[in-house]
Amino acid sequence: MKPLMLRGIPLGPVVNASGARNFFCQGWGWRSCLTNWSGSTFVAKTTTLEPRTGNMPLRQDLQPKDFLPKCIVFKWLAGAVLNAVGLSGPGARALLESGQWQKRQQPFVISFAAVKGSMEERLGETAQFVALLKRFLPGFQAPIALEINFSCPNLGLHGDSSNQALLVVEILTSLEIASLLGIPLIVKINALITPQNANAIAQSPYCDALTVSNTIPWGQLTDDIPWVELFGSSVSPLQKYGGGGLSGKPILPVVRRWLKNFRKINWQAPIIAGGGIFSSQDALGLKTFGANAFALGVVGTLRPWRMQKIIRAINAWD
Repeated sequence: MKPLMLRGIPLGPVVNASGARNFFCQGWGWRSCLTNWSGSTFVAKTTTLEPRTGNMPLRQDLQPKDFLPKCIVFKWLAGAVLNAVGLSGPGARALLESGQWQKRQQPFVISFAAVKGSMEERLGETAQFVALLKRFLPGFQAPIALEINFSCPNLGLHGDSSNQALLVVEILTSLEIASLLGIPLIVKINALITPQNANAIAQSPYCDALTVSNTIPWGQLTDDIPWVELFGSSVSPLQKYGGGGLSGKPILPVVRRWLKNFRKINWQAPIIAGGGIFSSQDALGLKTFGANAFALGVVGTLRPWRMQKIIRAINAWD
């Protein structure tokens, strides 16, 4: 399959979901030894502007302090993960000043999210991040794209389908601010955003691609996701962290339907589709509905032995 090209930069056809390989592609402790990501493009874990403890405190080496973080629940047989990590990280300045991104030789993606309480404050965060990254860009050896994450469910922001008109305004304004970087811009959303609103975002001259879907917030889409069956209760096991977001097999049909509906109104916008891809057939189903590239994530944790088979299959497609 041809790589996804954004402004002449090859970024696919397989990428990792942001967070799957940590900030510098070092993975997550012993789990990183189990998964072979060869043949895919690196997407960094989403960073915030300022340092953030979140719900998963990190050590100096950016590995979790706890061997089994309490903010993540694995459902191995169901192929599902519920997480409320909350964008733990050292902040953008520390990541950029480390110089590790600048040393990379192959194209990759940096991911960023603004997290403050009001739209005005978040737009200010975005402007500060853009100014910071712009200062460091000349030192990068490889071309990069920027993914702007607007759908983390663990912040209390954009967690459901309410106020989507305001969300669209925020995304469009953020894209205009980030356009000063002169690099490809990818908007990361979840499948709660309607295809019509996603189309309004995709029409921006500054939007190069959409990534769909981020995790689905706890309790949403009850007609599609069997929350009680999966977790044994209508109350999230991560309730004290805000409920968390679901990824893995249960959201694949949601993503497939969303993509099908989006393509009814927009066949041009590049889409990086992900959420519950556990086989090449899962990816093929998304390709049928117009996915241009594929984001792999949970499969690397719950079924790591499948990773190379999926990546090789996708890369071999016509």
